[in-house]
Amino acid sequence: MLNNCIRAYPPSKVRCKVYDFSRLLRGALKFELVPRGDIWTSLFDNHFPGKEDTGLYFLASERERSEIYTALVEFLRNKDSVMRKLINDVEMVLITKSLICMNTTRAI
Repeated sequence: MLNNCIRAYPPSKVRCKVYDFSRLLRGALKFELVPRGDIWTSLFDNHFPGKEDTGLYFLASERERSEIYTALVEFLRNKDSVMRKLINDVEMVLITKSLICMNTTRAI
């Protein structure tokens, strides 16, 4: 859960590693804001991530699709930034849907 209004959801097919890792996500998480360019090449070899790169979707709950959530997404887009968190040597990177090349209506 991120700021009590954004929750993690698995895609339709979940890798065992992702499932096991998701069980470590408890309570509110604090992320670091970083420019996308600082980590993009090392993660995706300068390509846009696709569906196969998605481990978890982070979505606002229905009642919490608020100004705060919208402002966060707009801020990330406008600043060309991503959010990063390291948990047990696993790097989690949150990016906006506009950076995902896949056929889906969900946001990350």
